[in-house]
Amino acid sequence: MNFEVGKFYKIPCAELIGPKGKRVFVPVNGPEHSDPQFGAKEDHYHIDARFISENSNEQFSIQSGFTNKPVWTGQKNIISGERFSFQGIIFKRKLCRSNVTGLLGPNPSDRAPELEKYKSWAKGFFGKKCHGKRCPHLGTELIEANGVKFCPLHGLKSDKEGSEIVGYFLPEQGVGTI
Repeated sequence: MNFEVGKFYKIPCAELIGPKGKRVFVPVNGPEHSDPQFGAKEDHYHIDARFISENSNEQFSIQSGFTNKPVWTGQKNIISGERFSFQGIIFKRKLCRSNVTGLLGPNPSDRAPELEKYKSWAKGFFGKKCHGKRCPHLGTELIEANGVKFCPLHGLKSDKEGSEIVGYFLPEQGVGTI
């Protein structure tokens, strides 16, 4: 769903509990999954940066709406240097602050092998159909930013109609689309 900036929506949030019972609700997008092809073998959710406040961007390593930091379903979540445990998904009313969210992607200068793994994986989806403007990988709804339709989970990019995967979109590479 393409949300309108400035409006409130009831969205899924990961409930995390930290030291002294401190609760944090992190907006998430897409289903719980693992990504062993990228080295993320543990189950996780992707952060939906469209609903993250500016003062939380640093905590979740968000750069212009994109991040590589997931919400782990175990106890691996570190926020401001403290460990938080995943409790479950609940729906919370949150303000949409941005129209973009997604995977930042491996930085080619220090994670070139991971980037090559990603490219190889992504190319396996080229030509696959997007039914109902949903990504063929996990069925997540495509979003549009600056005229580019892409999956906010792993950056698979569709054609202009949102009907077929034709490339990928990773801001960390320094190029928008390939």
